[in-house]
Amino acid sequence: MNRIHWIDATKGLLILLMVLGHIPNIAGSQGVENHILNKCIFFSSIYTCFFMQAFIILTGYTSNFDKKINVYLKSLFKTIVIPWFSFSIICKIILALIHDDNFTYSISGSNYFFIIEDYWFLHVLLFGKIIYYFIHKYIKNDIYRCIGLLFLIMFGFLILSKNTYHFYNYLHYKDTLCMTFFLWFGNYCKRYNIFDLLNGRILFVLCTLYCIGHTLRLILRLYEIDCIFIIPIVISHAANVTSVLQVPVYLFYTIIGSLSCFGIIKILNKNKYHPRSGWFFLFGHSPNATGCA
Repeated sequence: MNRIHWIDATKGLLILLMVLGHIPNIAGSQGVENHILNKCIFFSSIYTCFFMQAFIILTGYTSNFDKKINVYLKSLFKTIVIPWFSFSIICKIILALIHDDNFTYSISGSNYFFIIEDYWFLHVLLFGKIIYYFIHKYIKNDIYRCIGLLFLIMFGFLILSKNTYHFYNYLHYKDTLCMTFFLWFGNYCKRYNIFDLLNGRILFVLCTLYCIGHTLRLILRLYEIDCIFIIPIVISHAANVTSVLQVPVYLFYTIIGSLSCFGIIKILNKNKYHPRSGWFFLFGHSPNATGCA
């Protein structure tokens, strides 16, 4: 089966955004501070509110949920469980040797074994894919699937709004509740060819809506006005989850942001770098261009 190049390119961009999103936190923990880092922090929610969900949407798009249960679980074990345990053990041994760390984390007064706390994203993928496999198998109507997963999100937001994010968040089940929905969304987009509809006009509308939302947020932030219906949610931090009423704005930024990202990459992927002019032909093929290989 041929690779889908725009998906590879999108994952590459999302990885870069993930690294960029962590640089200010790591730099701050090491006492590094300058105006560039401050700007990164100020504008970080423009991409941090959707890039991890976009990964999960692409996972739902590229996953096969029609496999037999034994084959499906075996593939999860090889692709998620083995990397999760391997990287957790290797990294913890290195940290123990270098920094004399022990094999537990102390968070909010509770001790967590390192396997439980490491790699939250792999936890979401593993348990989210198991949950959605059975939903996909036994609930055939997409409306019912969507409603059920929306209830999971609301339950996750309810838990997050009642206590601190890490408090008893074993194996990051709260993240799983809030993000399994996007496996369904990606799978839905695959079955109904939704991504094929991302032409220039629709992309313009999506990007405009996304920019309007963030412009309002930045204006409110400059005037120090809090409005939970405008502020994008970063589930991997969850510091700004205060109410179930924030679910609509969470879905707005994650879905609109992800689709905008996919659409931009798809358009760029259809165009080829022209060696004689030195420009990217963003709005059409050059006469000799054949598209990306």
